[in-house]
Amino acid sequence: GILKPAFAVDGEPDFESGEPLDGFEYLRRVRWEANQIPKVKVAKIDLSAARKEQTPYMPEIPDIPKCSPDLCASKEWEDSFITYFSETRLGILGT
Repeated sequence: GILKPAFAVDGEPDFESGEPLDGFEYLRRVRWEANQIPKVKVAKIDLSAARKEQTPYMPEIPDIPKCSPDLCASKEWEDSFITYFSETRLGILGT
């Protein structure tokens, strides 16, 4: 399985000697520490009950109101703006 050791290491770790001096001592300590941790448990959750209590991830956002027609740009204004922008750009870029 996934928990099978990759390297065979015998003996107990020697914590009294300070920092580990080789890889085998390091592995002994890691395995000792891993044995102190309880095995992982998988909880069985009733998802139908959890869904009833869950809040929506995204709030309800109302539609954007339509712009009043008298506030929209006229076709003549759009044409004059595009002409002005194009002339200004050509003046700056020189092409």
